[in-house]
Amino acid sequence: MKLSQWTREKHFHRVMMEELERDPERYIQQLSEKAWAMAEKNKGISFEGRDMLEHITEAASDPSAIIYCNPPFWSGGYEKMFQAVGTSILWKDPKVPYFEVKTHLDTLYETMMGSEALSLLYRYADNGSGIHPLLEGKSVFGNQAGGRDEFVCANRPPELEMVVQHRSDTEVAPMGAPMLPPDYEITEDSRAAIQPITRGQAFYYRDLWAHKLGTTRSEWYFVVLIDGYVLGVFGMMFNRVITGQNGEVFEVFGFNCPSDRYPRLNRLLMRVITCRDAAAYYQSLIPSALLEVDYFKTACIADVPDVKANRGILKRLWSKPRPDGRHHIMYGTPFHDVSYQGAIRKWLDDLKRQQKATGRWFGYGPDPNAPAEPAEAQPVEGKAEE
Repeated sequence: MKLSQWTREKHFHRVMMEELERDPERYIQQLSEKAWAMAEKNKGISFEGRDMLEHITEAASDPSAIIYCNPPFWSGGYEKMFQAVGTSILWKDPKVPYFEVKTHLDTLYETMMGSEALSLLYRYADNGSGIHPLLEGKSVFGNQAGGRDEFVCANRPPELEMVVQHRSDTEVAPMGAPMLPPDYEITEDSRAAIQPITRGQAFYYRDLWAHKLGTTRSEWYFVVLIDGYVLGVFGMMFNRVITGQNGEVFEVFGFNCPSDRYPRLNRLLMRVITCRDAAAYYQSLIPSALLEVDYFKTACIADVPDVKANRGILKRLWSKPRPDGRHHIMYGTPFHDVSYQGAIRKWLDDLKRQQKATGRWFGYGPDPNAPAEPAEAQPVEGKAEE
């Protein structure tokens, strides 16, 4: 079924299909062995090709049963999933009607929330308007993933408190390097570097500078150092490059330390992590990747359809309004053909241009508005008294 959904137009799909076609018997044997091993581990679990609502209604009257359901939330999902059945795949299929979201979802909620069996249901918030009215007050677990709120709901929440194992929080802690001093001057001779850090270290600085933002999971977490000082932290996803979909890497979050001298220090962070040296470093971390790293993307939620903070570094790719009135914005750029050193110099050039264009001081060179230091007293020459 998965092969029938793939297309040779996508590099990853094509590589996988060609490999499977090269030696199908070996892979079929491997899958068979894994399936039997899984069946051995899951003894006692039976599978029936039945109508889901019919089965749940039957089990709902058993107070010793536990029901867990993750139903589809869009129409036509199963039809697309099983589109190969009857063409590429032939089997003795059970005559079970498809689950119709518009007509069956409310019935499912009512049956499970009113059942004698302990019932758990996965659900995400409806279009930003909150959880379904039939599930209000029933959520026992919540999480944010993929830009949406998701929940596990139960018909008897108090009972779940006795059996739910709470996920341990990430232990946050700073790394050994000191933070960039608020008045530190960055010059053309300054040196930049990117290093991997732990999730706990990244969250320490993220929460220190931006308060607690909840879950922002990444595949990799990094720190940017300037002259050995912590400038900022960021998280990255490399899955598209690793699987051969394209050469894009995605920044999940990025935060810089505060600075009294530089009001736009965030632009230096972005200059560094989108330069040629950064791309080469990312590539070195994923030697098994099917493609080369060649494009940088990031997204944000903002009150306006375009954020000017990184204009000239990133290009706005699209902006979509959200139900809450804010905007979901995607930015991207090919990696800039400069080194870490070149990224610093580009940023300093930006500051010089801004200062010249606006007459304001953005941190480059001496502050023209700083109070002059008092002159040292000079000895007065005169005739010495006798």
